[in-house]
Amino acid sequence: SKGLDAGIQDVVAGPAGLLAYANFFGQDFAGNRIWRSEDGRTWKPVPLPRTDAWPFGGLAATADGYLLMNGDSPAYWRSDDGLAWTPVEDAPWFADAAASADGTIVGIGVADIWATTDLATWEQVWVSPTADDGEQGPLWVTWDGERFASTSIVGYEECLDGDGLCPIVPLLTSDDGYTWTESTGPDGVPGPDRETSIHDIASLGDTTVAIGRAADGRVLAWLVDPPAGRATGVNDETPEPTY
Repeated sequence: SKGLDAGIQDVVAGPAGLLAYANFFGQDFAGNRIWRSEDGRTWKPVPLPRTDAWPFGGLAATADGYLLMNGDSPAYWRSDDGLAWTPVEDAPWFADAAASADGTIVGIGVADIWATTDLATWEQVWVSPTADDGEQGPLWVTWDGERFASTSIVGYEECLDGDGLCPIVPLLTSDDGYTWTESTGPDGVPGPDRETSIHDIASLGDTTVAIGRAADGRVLAWLVDPPAGRATGVNDETPEPTY
């Protein structure tokens, strides 16, 4: 359809296979779709817990099922198989969630991070220093096999060229989901440096890749060693920040 804006937003692997979520907006059509696959090759659409065009927040997989974040109320839905969804009203609002190998689940809100081990009681474990200013907090959360990782705007510093203020967006990490640490760059400011920010992270086996952006607009990638927190640039002429 002309003017269609479509994209896959999330793909997660859970106990019943893979789930993928996409939303579509355009002149003649708007809506959401969820597909399920057991092998990553054959995909079938699954029933949606909500049929309006407003996008879902995203998908997350847990040890015994899936979570589908909402944009309003309920906070999210739970599913054992990705087919039947149960709304969860009495919970914080989340934009994204991730689960560790031992079953701890972390959810990120507008400006805070929450954790639970049973999906019944959530504990607020981190609040952005800029929350009172109405600034955006954590952007996403993932479990990279060793720890939870997220990012958030935590403040602003004068840009290195002296031209205005630059946001400080460090990598936030937690081994247990409850205690979080901000990375620190070579200039003492959280993040690789005050003008380079981490925007997403993903892992495969023992290899973790972080994606960020420099002040000059370059998209940068680092290979991250989770236990040591060492990032090695993989772009041409990319610095090797430690954080």
